[in-house]
Amino acid sequence: MSLLVVDRLSITVPGVSLPLVDALSFALDAGGSLAIVGESGSGKSLAMQALLGLQAPELRVQGSARFNGRELVGVGEATLNAVRGAQIGFVFQDASLSLNPFLPVGLQIAESLQVHRGASRAAAWQEAQRLLDAVRVARPGQRLAQYPHELSGGMRQRVMFAAALACRPQLLIADEPTTALDATVQRQLVDLLRDLRRDFALSLLLITHDLGLVGELCEQTLVLYAGRQMEVGASASLLRAPQHPYTQALLRARPSLTDDVDTPLPAIPGALQRAQLDGRRCRFIGRCTQAMAECDGAEPAWRVAERSALRCHRHTSSGKTTSGE
Repeated sequence: MSLLVVDRLSITVPGVSLPLVDALSFALDAGGSLAIVGESGSGKSLAMQALLGLQAPELRVQGSARFNGRELVGVGEATLNAVRGAQIGFVFQDASLSLNPFLPVGLQIAESLQVHRGASRAAAWQEAQRLLDAVRVARPGQRLAQYPHELSGGMRQRVMFAAALACRPQLLIADEPTTALDATVQRQLVDLLRDLRRDFALSLLLITHDLGLVGELCEQTLVLYAGRQMEVGASASLLRAPQHPYTQALLRARPSLTDDVDTPLPAIPGALQRAQLDGRRCRFIGRCTQAMAECDGAEPAWRVAERSALRCHRHTSSGKTTSGE
């Protein structure tokens, strides 16, 4: 059964013709996990923030996002406030910016328990300590009274997980949870996320550009470029045999322990420049090493291929067109 169904979600800016997020569609089952990957500027974080009405006020959100059958797009703040934190937890990208520097972390974890669950201050504080212990923060009783600047980057990230999980949400959205952390702490957080999914019976939406995380944490992967989904499929097969040239390029750019340290990593030519996108051809054409004449004539349709669903003219003849974007 689908926990979250997103249907043709689009985010536009007044006066700009091409949407920042364009007809994004996917479904996430209860207990499932989905990674949304792509370069910075692809629209990953913006799309997930829009699910909870957290986008900038000047942006217009259209389409549908139904969580447990309840529509989230276009509803009032009261409806969204009942979902934020209580049913959907959100771990933002930069814990040092997301945590309030003027409040002890225990209070920031306990707040949602008092607001959503009506817990007393003492009960919420006790639960906050238990949550810090659950996310493997050493000496949790002592940490409750500390401020964010007194904690390491890894500890701040764990505090964010504790706050997001305080009300036992059904869905956790984690936005680049391991960014700017060293390799050892990243490994610890990956293990923690896996354990939290099991212990809290969580569904997971992971926003990342780290394809190494995808294979370890998510059953499904959605590749986003310039606001358009380019490929969707089971993570195992997509990482092993990607079909879309953009997915292939992302995987080639991954560092490997077996590579010569003096060998430069393959890079995707150019950069994502929205000003050059016109919506009348493939959005990746300017950077694609496999582009054909057809790519310049029309944007490819969304098609179901052998291993995944994707948007590419090279798979037009072998794929089946579908409107289920």
